[in-house]
Amino acid sequence: MRRGIAATALVAALGVTLAACGSDSGSGDSGAKGSGELSGTVTWWDTSTVGSEDKVFKKVAEDFKKKHPKVTVKYVNVPFGEAQNKFKNAAQSGSGAPDVIRSEVAWTPEFADLGYLAPLDGTPALKDADDFLEQAAASTKYNGKTYAVPQVIDSMGIFYNKKIFKEAGVEVPKTIDELKTVSAKIKKKTGNPGLYLRGDDAYWFLSFLYGEGGDLVDAEKKQVTVDNAAGVKGFKVVKDLVDSGAAKTDATDGWNNMQTAFKEG
Repeated sequence: MRRGIAATALVAALGVTLAACGSDSGSGDSGAKGSGELSGTVTWWDTSTVGSEDKVFKKVAEDFKKKHPKVTVKYVNVPFGEAQNKFKNAAQSGSGAPDVIRSEVAWTPEFADLGYLAPLDGTPALKDADDFLEQAAASTKYNGKTYAVPQVIDSMGIFYNKKIFKEAGVEVPKTIDELKTVSAKIKKKTGNPGLYLRGDDAYWFLSFLYGEGGDLVDAEKKQVTVDNAAGVKGFKVVKDLVDSGAAKTDATDGWNNMQTAFKEG
């Protein structure tokens, strides 16, 4: 369902861009104002993972072109780690910026504040806005205007190795205390910590923060709340997992270290 919503939102965004291109053409083509038929060219930067996600979004572009044969969609896959600066440089120079970009939620207010995005309020891109999750939709707004449409939303989870669990004679833990016990048994059996915790990015702390009823900020009061009682308790949980030996963490390159450790057992 979420993929369907993502595709709908993306097609709507492409349509808005193309409508603008066609109506200003002045060339007498079928995209001229009032014709009701889309034509023109739109450049789309996709930052999804090559070899997996990108296949889905390339198909979205292909389907859009089949529906609107007088439209040319220039699909460009831009590595996620390079996209933010590449987009800002192109927008600032006034040359080479795409019409549509698959952006990270934190980039939206920055790009909007710099004047690099056009608001979508009153356009077909927001026609089905009620379909979006409230939390996802909130990330698309800045100073009372909407500059993006949601495509996906994150949900953090724990992956485990079934073979190792079976060999250690443990079940999937349901609480922090069970997690510590399971991890200790796995370490005794394999010599390796039973849990890897990312320590180089605060994003990975959010589950523990929310789990204790805390939050980073109180939006209504405009106060930072990450250091209140709930935040402190969440941090103590993480610290205890590491100090007890139940979990391993790294200060740098956590993503790659975590992936490698899990793949190697």
